[in-house]
Amino acid sequence: MSVKHLSSPVLNCKCLTMKTSMEKWDLPGIASLLQSSPYVEALVIDIIFSNHDLEFIDKIYDEVNLWKSKEVYFKSLLQCLKTVKIFGFGERFHTKDVFILVVEFLLKNAKVLEKMVITEPWVMQNGIHNMQLKFLQVSQKLLSFPRISPHAVVMFPF
Repeated sequence: MSVKHLSSPVLNCKCLTMKTSMEKWDLPGIASLLQSSPYVEALVIDIIFSNHDLEFIDKIYDEVNLWKSKEVYFKSLLQCLKTVKIFGFGERFHTKDVFILVVEFLLKNAKVLEKMVITEPWVMQNGIHNMQLKFLQVSQKLLSFPRISPHAVVMFPF
């Protein structure tokens, strides 16, 4: 809907679960869901594997710049968000700009955020040392982001 510049209806839900591959082309949908969910208190992001090859969209649509340009319009809608849980963070997501952009945005704009839980990634379960180090580096980066909520805690599995 957001690609076609159609507005989403306002959702009165308190818990929102979104399944996303955390690719650049998912940003308009994520932005649209956040815009239309002003009362959400718990956000669950389930990162799923996608084998869709949508690279052609990069040539006609710049999702990252769209996200950044719309931040002003939907950051005020995160007034109720208290909990964020992120599942499926895995090997191929450790350096995803989209993942980092979304987490940074939530930390900077969710005024009453209490807890963000990022579940144990596949790489930690299987003990691939190089990937564990990269995950730790990403974790440190996420922990360094400013938070608007003085009570916000970011939790990792280690």
